[in-house]
Amino acid sequence: MDASANLSRDLRSLESMLRQVKLRREKEAGKAVAVKKLDEKRSVFAQFDKDKDGQLSRNEVGAYAKAIGSELPQQVLDAIAAKLAPVTFTQFRALHRRLFVAKWELLAREARAAEEAKRKVLEEKREAMKEVLAGVEEALVRGEKLGAEAEAKLRLRQEASLEALEQGATEVESLIRNIQEVLSEAQIEEAQLNELQLEQRARQLRVRAQRLRIWVQHLEQQSSDLRAQAERKGQAQLDQLRSEAALALRRRMAEEKKSAAELFESLNGGGSVTKDQFLELLAGLDLDASKLARLYDSSAGAGGLEREAFLDLVKVYYVCVKQTLMNEELGIKSKSLRRLELREVLEALEGPENEDTAKVVRLRCRAVLDGLEGWVTFKGNQGTTFLEPGGRCYQALKDTEMTEELDAGSAVTRKVSSGEVIEVIEFEKKAGDARRIKGKAREDGACGWLTVSNLADTFLEPC
Repeated sequence: MDASANLSRDLRSLESMLRQVKLRREKEAGKAVAVKKLDEKRSVFAQFDKDKDGQLSRNEVGAYAKAIGSELPQQVLDAIAAKLAPVTFTQFRALHRRLFVAKWELLAREARAAEEAKRKVLEEKREAMKEVLAGVEEALVRGEKLGAEAEAKLRLRQEASLEALEQGATEVESLIRNIQEVLSEAQIEEAQLNELQLEQRARQLRVRAQRLRIWVQHLEQQSSDLRAQAERKGQAQLDQLRSEAALALRRRMAEEKKSAAELFESLNGGGSVTKDQFLELLAGLDLDASKLARLYDSSAGAGGLEREAFLDLVKVYYVCVKQTLMNEELGIKSKSLRRLELREVLEALEGPENEDTAKVVRLRCRAVLDGLEGWVTFKGNQGTTFLEPGGRCYQALKDTEMTEELDAGSAVTRKVSSGEVIEVIEFEKKAGDARRIKGKAREDGACGWLTVSNLADTFLEPC
């Protein structure tokens, strides 16, 4: 037992001695490091003590500051040197610390100054951008007011007069142009909106601008519809006026026993008819002179109303709305030439005349399909209508195509949409199993051949 206890005690003593030896060695090593560092500092001090007087002059302090990256303003270096003077080796560490602190303070001041300058710049930009956004908002308010005004003008309905429709369409188109100018003013393209803390407001304005753009698209469509409505109404009035003028001219031809060509010759010796001559010719009609002037303008060229246009104006067309016969003579008992097809177009040549035996009203007509001429019942003795004015134009019943030539297989010039109106240039001709016309689209003036019908379907009908 005693030997074991002694052994344990001896081991503890040995461990204690080893620890002491280790600590002593570490202390000596630390002293050696400290001495080495001190020697290094002395070496550095000596490197900058150029005159070897044991202290650093003001210039030597400046050189040291530059070497350690602590370049400072002259007045700062002066103050540090004066505070530590004389700058001997014992003050060298304090000098090093003061130089670093002064450099850090200088950098901090510069950073604060830069931050303040940046803040001021951003604030100026923010104020400028706020003005821009205020201008955008003001423009959008104007645009929205213009949109509301345009919406109000678009409330015109079918029963509105032609003049009101045309004026409304023109005013709305002008308002839309103004709104588009507003939208061009309301552009927000500043990339620093988020940094300027204005992104949310700008986003709200962009949403309003986008809504206004969508509204403009809606207004443009409505305006286009209104313009089309005005054009349809104007064309319908012009067609009606043309029909009335043609009937009046034909009555005059009958009274004077003149053909259309002879009537034209009598007006101006065969020269083109002026507007005044045209208005005088139709002075007996119960029609507004301005409307007759519009009819003249629609038919006349730059040199006046030429012979061909006058002869075309005198022509009156009818559409067969109830099947009937074409006879050789005025009397319904005369030789039957053929049965007319439903919706067939006829050119009136003479009449209307009363047929006394059957008490019906008849017209002498030419069928545009085959050129056959004869007498056709216009109105029956019970008031039944067999013919209605029309046929100078056709309306597309469904989408079809316009081609260059009579042959339906020739090159397509354009698509024709359902509802489009085609003015007839050449009446129906047969091309294989199809009946075709040459016409001009009222929408854009495009000319070409179109199929009226074939064995499979009907694409156009007289209107």
